Amino acid sequence: MYVMDKDNRSKLDFKRNKMMVQHARSALIHADELFKKDKTLRHDLEFLMSVIYVHDLVGYTYNFDGILNVAAHHSDMAKSYCFVLLNVDQAAFENDLKDKCGRVESIDQLDRFCKEKAKHLFDQMNSVASGNATEIENFAKSYILENTEQKMIYQHFLKY
Repeated sequence: MYVMDKDNRSKLDFKRNKMMVQHARSALIHADELFKKDKTLRHDLEFLMSVIYVHDLVGYTYNFDGILNVAAHHSDMAKSYCFVLLNVDQAAFENDLKDKCGRVESIDQLDRFCKEKAKHLFDQMNSVASGNATEIENFAKSYILENTEQKMIYQHFLKY
């Protein structure tokens, strides 16, 4: 999946993403089904980061192509998996946002509330990152190496 990325500076990159998007969606359907069946995947950092990454890329590709309803679905799925990764109850978090934002009387009050909610998520991200530094570093290194290698292979085959 690392062959896809958000680098659409050239038409070749976007074309590659469009060619891969159906395969990526198929992989996501399988991953989503596995996630529903296997509760241990809620704590599998590599699985969660991979699924977030691919949902985000598929959403980005469809958004760039103007297919907004499909893009929104995949962006929402990426966000949902982020909440799982951070061990934050998404429904409670979003309901609290809706409730508090509906009762805001001033911009300053809204600003304070948003900063409080953002700090909560940031603290959770720091906790996950500090507790899984090696796994995250390995994931990032794997992405960089795989992405570079796949682009080189793809460029090579375009010549023929």
